[in-house]
Amino acid sequence: MSQLPGFDTLTKWAANQVSTTAKSFAQSIHYLGQSYNINVLGVDIGSASAAIAARRKGLKRRLTRADVGVGSSLSALLAQVKTENLTRWLPFEISEEALQDFLRNQETSPQRAPAAYREILLELSVVREALRLMLAQAKSTWQANETRRRKWSTWDLIVGSGQPLTQLPHPALAALALLDALEPAGIFSLALDAFGLVGMLGGIASVEPLAAAQVAGYDALLNLGTVIAPFGIGRPGKTALKVKMTYRDKPELEMEIPFGAIEVIPLGANEKADLEVRVARNFGLHPDGGSFSRKMTAVVEGGVLGVIVDTRGRPIVLPDEDNERRRQLQEWLEKLAISKEQLAMNN
Repeated sequence: MSQLPGFDTLTKWAANQVSTTAKSFAQSIHYLGQSYNINVLGVDIGSASAAIAARRKGLKRRLTRADVGVGSSLSALLAQVKTENLTRWLPFEISEEALQDFLRNQETSPQRAPAAYREILLELSVVREALRLMLAQAKSTWQANETRRRKWSTWDLIVGSGQPLTQLPHPALAALALLDALEPAGIFSLALDAFGLVGMLGGIASVEPLAAAQVAGYDALLNLGTVIAPFGIGRPGKTALKVKMTYRDKPELEMEIPFGAIEVIPLGANEKADLEVRVARNFGLHPDGGSFSRKMTAVVEGGVLGVIVDTRGRPIVLPDEDNERRRQLQEWLEKLAISKEQLAMNN
């Protein structure tokens, strides 16, 4: 950045040190966690680069890479990711020629936002693999111990940022991409930097950290809702967990949810409810395991999507057979009310 024309002059004008977007994004995530005393993970992905920032129990971490993007740096990403890893996230069949055409167009015209149903899901498959690559490196760098590494899968809040995640026709698309890529577990909130303010607030945070954190917490983030996602692997169709939701102004709701499913429980933005979760023997809501991790009660807040229950297990294992995998992916999309018709209406 220091090589940019006029940078020295800009530095002289600035009252504080000039910061990169990635560094400012990380500062915002760190201040957000510090101000509310919560564990926060933030991911920011763009055309040329990606960044991950985390604040966990007082520890602050960040990772930035200029070779992991969904547009102008796509060739560098594809040198590290197999194309079959991209197509495994698609609920439709695509030829190698069509896939390569899409990838070439993405790299040569990164400013062009995908509009068609297939293009949107293709770009999100790139987003998933880019974030999975970033997170794998981050975990190995941040925590060498495998047990501790598993703890870096549990958060109080996860924030997604960057146009590929925030400019989608349906926020559930971003939610599903984040769950697939990051595989977080436990009970946590999911949010989007819908207005692109989080990075900017990092610069403000260096001067007024509390003000920046308050804006990030209440005004800058689009709250998607609460997620319940247990660790563990089970048998398809067998009960993974039981949920009881006690609402403030309507009858309580009880559900049994099988392994391998995604379900949405209605709970609107700014609404709260008492949640009780009991997971089956093979599952847990805490990385340390034990009986105390199989039952949890909490007051949860809704969002634009409500409460998402993700019992696909951690790690997520996709079916090996192509048609079965595509059917399963389409089912998960539909559970989140994402359809071809709805995406077409929002375009």
